[in-house]
Amino acid sequence: MTERPIRTDAHRRLEVFLGDWRATGVSHIGSDTGQGGSPWSSKHTGRWHTGEFDNGGFHRQYELTTDGNRWTISGATERAEITFSEDNRGQTIRWEWKPARTWEPLCDRVAERRD
Repeated sequence: MTERPIRTDAHRRLEVFLGDWRATGVSHIGSDTGQGGSPWSSKHTGRWHTGEFDNGGFHRQYELTTDGNRWTISGATERAEITFSEDNRGQTIRWEWKPARTWEPLCDRVAERRD
């Protein structure tokens, strides 16, 4: 039987992602980044889950650094900068990816917590 993880202060800081969200953004994958990309919108609910995988089943490892309301996520082939609103009910995220040798835009996202 697997033991339940113990929540620490680091886990509590991640609660900023929980809840019901609406987001809009631009995906740059498969587009000429000079042409503006493809717009999208979404609704999603952030909840705790264990297993070291995301909702797509991928196992990602990132390094996270924080500087006030700005968080930076760094991985081998993806990275992001997240800026939270003062009330933590808004997020502006800029993702980049490295499909070859250089970093390229992946997507831009603006989200608002709805609950």
